[in-house]
Amino acid sequence: MRLISLHIDNFGTLSDYSYEFNRGLNMICEKNGYGKSTMASFLRVMFYGFEGEGKKSNIDKERHRFLPWQGGTYGGSITYEAGGKEYILTRRFGKKKDDDEIMLQDAVSRLEIPTQGECLGEMLFDLDADSFQKSIYISQTGLQDGQLTDQIGVKIGGLGTEIGDLDQYNKALVALKDRCNALTDKRSTGELRKATDQLTRMKTDLDKRNKLERDQQELIERMKEPDTELRSIAKKKDELDSKYKESMLVQQAKLKVEEYSKLKQDVDESRKAYSVVQDIFPAGVPGEEEVAHIREVYSKIDELEARSKGELLSDDEEKSLLKYQRMFQEGIPDEKHLGELENRCKKLREIRRDFESHRVSDDKKNRYAELKNIFHGEKQVRNQVEDIQNKVSNINALNQQLFFKESEINEAKAELDRHKMNAPKEYRGNDTSVGVLFIVLGILLLIGGVLMMLNRFGQNQYVWFLVGGVVCLITGIIVSARAAQKKGDYRRAYVEYKNQERVHEDRVGALSAEKAKLISEANALDNHIYNRLLFYGENITVREYNQPVNNLLVKAIEYENLCREMEQSEESEAYKQKLEESNQLAKSIYEEIRKYGMNSSEEEFSDAIREIKFEYQNYVNLISRKENFSKTVEELEKCKDECNHFVRVFGLHKLGERMKDIFGELPSAIRDYDYAFRKKTECEKKIHEFVSENPEFEVGVPVIPDEIPEIDSIKEELEILTESEKKLKSMKESYEAQYKEISEQIEDMDIDQSKIDELEEAIAEMRKKLETASLARKYLETARENLILKYTGPLTSAFTDYYKTVTGKDGDNIHIDAKANVKVYEQGMDREAYFFSEGNKDLLGLCMRLAYADAMYEKEKPFLIMDDPFVNMDDERTKGAYDLLKKITDKYQVIFYSCHAIA
Repeated sequence: MRLISLHIDNFGTLSDYSYEFNRGLNMICEKNGYGKSTMASFLRVMFYGFEGEGKKSNIDKERHRFLPWQGGTYGGSITYEAGGKEYILTRRFGKKKDDDEIMLQDAVSRLEIPTQGECLGEMLFDLDADSFQKSIYISQTGLQDGQLTDQIGVKIGGLGTEIGDLDQYNKALVALKDRCNALTDKRSTGELRKATDQLTRMKTDLDKRNKLERDQQELIERMKEPDTELRSIAKKKDELDSKYKESMLVQQAKLKVEEYSKLKQDVDESRKAYSVVQDIFPAGVPGEEEVAHIREVYSKIDELEARSKGELLSDDEEKSLLKYQRMFQEGIPDEKHLGELENRCKKLREIRRDFESHRVSDDKKNRYAELKNIFHGEKQVRNQVEDIQNKVSNINALNQQLFFKESEINEAKAELDRHKMNAPKEYRGNDTSVGVLFIVLGILLLIGGVLMMLNRFGQNQYVWFLVGGVVCLITGIIVSARAAQKKGDYRRAYVEYKNQERVHEDRVGALSAEKAKLISEANALDNHIYNRLLFYGENITVREYNQPVNNLLVKAIEYENLCREMEQSEESEAYKQKLEESNQLAKSIYEEIRKYGMNSSEEEFSDAIREIKFEYQNYVNLISRKENFSKTVEELEKCKDECNHFVRVFGLHKLGERMKDIFGELPSAIRDYDYAFRKKTECEKKIHEFVSENPEFEVGVPVIPDEIPEIDSIKEELEILTESEKKLKSMKESYEAQYKEISEQIEDMDIDQSKIDELEEAIAEMRKKLETASLARKYLETARENLILKYTGPLTSAFTDYYKTVTGKDGDNIHIDAKANVKVYEQGMDREAYFFSEGNKDLLGLCMRLAYADAMYEKEKPFLIMDDPFVNMDDERTKGAYDLLKKITDKYQVIFYSCHAIA
C-alpha cells in the first residue's frame, strides 16, 4: 500500500495545501513552523480520527489543537493505493465527533464505498490507533513508547492458527485479571478489601460500645459533684454584693468632687487664655467673609507681580513692535482676509494645474483630425453607431426568426403530406344489391305463400313460404340499411378530410408569406447597414457586420472623448478666457502682498502669505502683551491699597511689621481667638450644668471620708466566684449532654460477636478464591509469553540488521524478550533501555518499530510516517540513521519530515 497524494483544505496552520507522493522516499525538509508535524498528524487523523475526544480541557483535545488558524473548511482528502486499487478518502471535521463527515471512493469509478467511520485505519492496517502509533507511525516524541500491544503481538510473524489461541489467552487473562481486581484487598473497590474494612469497623464498633457503657456509669457519679459547690458560691456572692454597693456610694461621691475641681480649673484657664488673644484684635475680629476676601486679594499680589514681569516687553520686542507698526500702517489684516487670500492662491494653483492637464499632444491632434475626417466633422456620432449596432442585432434576430420560420414551413408541409396519406377510402361494396335481391325474393315468397293459402295448395306448406318471405324481406331491409349507413360515413369523413387539407394548405401559405416579409425586412436592414458602414469608410467584402460595427463604435467613443479634450484645450476660446482670468487673479494677489512690503513671484505667493500670517500673529501677540501689562500693573496697585486699608481698619500691626507676616499669621490668630472663646464658653457651661445636677455643690465642696472600701478587690473576688459558678454549671451541662449523647450512641449500635464471626468466615473463603485466580493468571501469562517467544526470531533478526546498519556493530549484547522489550547486556547484567541516553533510546526504538513493520507485513508493505525521529542522535548516529532510511526505501514508501536535508 502507498500514498499517492493529499490535499489539506484547512488543518492547523496548513491551508489549501497539496502534496504528490513518490513511491520510495518522500523528504519534506522545511524550517520549524512550516507545518511538518501538522501534516504528519493530518495523515494519522484521516485514518484514525482525533485523540483526546473525551478530555474536558480544550488543551488536551487534539480536535481543538488543530482547529484552522485561518478558518474555513476543517479537513481534506487523501488518495492512496491498497490491494492494487486506488481510493480517495475525504473527511470534514466539525466542532465535535458527531458533526464529522467521511467518504471513501473508488478512485477510478468514483463510486462511494461504505465505511465504518473511525475504524477505517483498523480495516486498512489491521491495527488499532494505539498499535498504529507504536509501529508504522514514527514520531520524534514516541520512539521510546513502543511497547508490544496485543494487536502487534497477533500480527508479528503471521501467527496464523495460533491467533485464535492468543486471543483466547488474552480473553482469559482479562477475565482472571478482572476477577483478581474484584477480589483483591489492595484496592478500595476489591471485595476482600471491603469485607476486611467492614470487619475492622465492626470490631471497633463493639469495643466502642463497651467503652461507652463504662463511660455512662462514670458520668452518673460525676453529675452529683457540682451541686454542693454551687450552693457555697451563691452564699459568698450575696455577702460581697452588700459590700460592693456600700463602696460604690462612697466612690461616686469622691469622683464628683474630683470632677468639680477639674471643671473649676478649666474655667480659670480658659478665661486667662481668652484675655490674651483678645488683646491682638483691638478693633474686633474680622468676619469670615471679610477674611476670605482679603486673603484672596492678597494671594493675587504675587501672581500679578509675576505676570507683570512676564508681560513686560524686552528692548528687542519693542523694536519688533515698531517694525510691525510700519509694516501694517495701511491696515492690519484679519484671519478672514488672510484666509480668503490663501483660498485665492489655492484657486490660482488649481487653474494652472488644470491648464497643464488639458494640453493636447500632437499625436492626439493628428488622431482627432483622422477621426474627424472619418465621421465627416460630426460630433455626436456614438448614438448613430449604436443605432447601426442595434440594427445588426435586429438583422441577426430576423435571420434567427427566418431559421425558425423555415422549420415551421417544413413541419406544416410534412403535416400536409401526412394528411394526404391518410385520405378516407371510398366505399365500393355491393351490399345494396344484395339487400334489394333479398327484398324481391321475400316479396315473391310472400306472394307465393298467399296464393297457396288462397288455393289451399299442399297441406300447410304455404306457411313455409310466408315465413321464408318475411325472413328474406327483413334480411334485405337490414342489409340495405347498413349499406346506406356506410356510404353516409364515407361522405362525412371525406368532407372532414377536405376541410383539414384546406387548413394545412392555408397554414403553409401564411407561413410562406411571413417568411417573405422577414426576408424583405432583413434585406432592407442589410442594405441600410452596408451603406452606413461604407459612409464611415468601413470596407465590407463579406456581409458580416459584428466586427466592423464594434470597431466603428470604438472609434466613435475615442472621437467623442477627443472632441471633449479639444474643446477644453489651450486652443479653445474657453481656455483663453480662463487664462486671462487667472492672470488677473495673480495680479490681484500680487497687489495685496505688496501692501505689506513684500515683492514675490507667483511661485512664492503661498510662502509670502504664510510669512504675513506669522508676522501678523507676532504683532497681535506683542500688542496684546503690552495691553495686558498695563492692566496687570493697574490691578496690582489696587490690590496693595485694599490690603493696607484692611490692616489699618482692624489694627493688625501686632501680627508683624510686613504685610506678608500679617496675612501669614492672621488665619492662625483668628483660629486661636475662636478656639479660646469657644473653650471659655464651653467650660462655663459645663460647670453650670454640673452644679445644676448636683445642688450640694452650691454651698461648697462636700467632705469625703478618708477610708474607702476596696471596690476593686470586691469586684475581683465577685468575678472569680462568677467564673467558678459558670464553670461548674458548664461542667454539669457538659456531663448531662455527654450522658445523653452516649445513650443515643448505644441505642444506635446494632453489633454483636456472632456477626463478626460470620464475616471472618466469609473473608477466609474469599482469600482462597483470590489465591486460586492469581495462580491461574500467572500460569496463563507464562503460557502466553512462551507462545509469543516462538515468533520473536524474525523480529530479532530484523532488529539486529537495522541496528548494524546504523551503528556498524553486530549487536550481540542486545536481545528481545517474549514481551518485545529490548534488553542490553552491560556490566554483567541485562539493562532496560531507559538506562541509556536519549539518542540511544531513540535508536533502539526506531530499529524496533521497523522490525515490527517487517514482522507484521510480509506481503504488501505499508507506508511509514517518520516525523524527525533522528533529532536526539549525534552526528555519527544520524549519518547511520540516514543510511538506514535509504535502505528501507527499497521496500517501503517513506514519508520523512525533518528540518535538515539528508547528508
